[in-house]
Amino acid sequence: MRSVRDSARLRETRRRSGRPVPYRPLCLTTDVDALRTSGHRSGRCCWACVLFDGNTSEANLIGIEYIVSESLFDTLPEEERGYWHPHNYEILSGQLIAPGLPAFAEQQLMAELMNSYGKTWHTWHTGRHDKRGGHPLPLGDPMLMWSFNRDGESDPGLASDRARVLGLDPDATRERRQQLLDRAHPQRGVDALASEFSGTTPIPGVREAAPGH
Repeated sequence: MRSVRDSARLRETRRRSGRPVPYRPLCLTTDVDALRTSGHRSGRCCWACVLFDGNTSEANLIGIEYIVSESLFDTLPEEERGYWHPHNYEILSGQLIAPGLPAFAEQQLMAELMNSYGKTWHTWHTGRHDKRGGHPLPLGDPMLMWSFNRDGESDPGLASDRARVLGLDPDATRERRQQLLDRAHPQRGVDALASEFSGTTPIPGVREAAPGH
């Protein structure tokens, strides 16, 4: 994921216009690989996830993500929708995984998460495992995070390190996720940060929703 820092100017623009203003990365940092532990709120199509920077006893709690279904996202006020990132690329590319689940159970979970949206705040920048550079304490403002939405936006080195450490087969995961393509709907926010990257490639099933949807 990428971090996006809000600003007073942007908040004021939102307030005056009454419309969601796509977040622009006033503070665009390095890629973040976070581990989610989630709980489902039955009947409300909403999950609450706590985010950690690792899967050992030394891991730090670095943020929180709320996940809502497409149907619940569609009930949100227009201004609120600008805080929620789309999930279809994370799912269809194989970036989003559920370590420890059998492949068939993970596939069922991803089918349920298709077309969902996440609102993620990171409260502690602990740095990347390969580059560090973080803070020893949760300092400063929380940062709104955004999803990657095209091939070439994320750091391939981070993905390969994760695959090695967790024993993943990214190509097989991605191939398996193509079975979910027929479930994919256009989503808001796919193009929100497109101008910040170059040389990227869209993938099937991940596209921006038409204005007004």
